[in-house]
Amino acid sequence: MKKLLLMFMAVTVLAVSSFNASANTLRWVAASPATSCSEICSSAVSSGRDRQGYQFYVCRGFINGEWRPGFNISTSQDSANKCLFELGGGRGESSRYQCLCH
Repeated sequence: MKKLLLMFMAVTVLAVSSFNASANTLRWVAASPATSCSEICSSAVSSGRDRQGYQFYVCRGFINGEWRPGFNISTSQDSANKCLFELGGGRGESSRYQCLCH
């Protein structure tokens, strides 16, 4: 799982960086109330699917005074309402997050 998370984080950073050229077509939308990015955006930015077919959505979670790039995935009601990310060598999460939308 840790290897998958690290790989996803690298893909997320590259994806967000590559979108800078077309930033006028992308925007961060607050997930308030916290819910799946697929429900927040009419067209949420995705970085692929997991082995079970669940979609990863690009998000950024707020923790320790900064925004951290991460992913939102609707595998359960618990995971759908937070942004998950790498933090201090482990997994972090935040229920205060924004989704990247087209």
